[in-house]
Amino acid sequence: IGKCRRPVHPRDQVAEDRVVCDRFGDLFTSWLTLYQALFGGLDWGNLLDELLTLDSIYPVLFMACISFGMIVLLNTITAVCVGVEDDTRRQEEE
Repeated sequence: IGKCRRPVHPRDQVAEDRVVCDRFGDLFTSWLTLYQALFGGLDWGNLLDELLTLDSIYPVLFMACISFGMIVLLNTITAVCVGVEDDTRRQEEE
């Protein structure tokens, strides 16, 4: 994110910018933040509020990643559970 260039002195950076830069300042921390939001380590609503202070594309991308991740995660868990149940049912029929 372009706003995350480190200022000469920490007091020169606005507190809101500091929070966004701490969570989304580079690729690694952005992925870590997304991972934490998907798996309950951080509340994604609070993260979205932080991103709303930036350009409109960042909140949209964040919500797309969260939505896609949740759908994939829930579908995978559902598929595993249904598969196990189906295998158990077939074994009981034999």
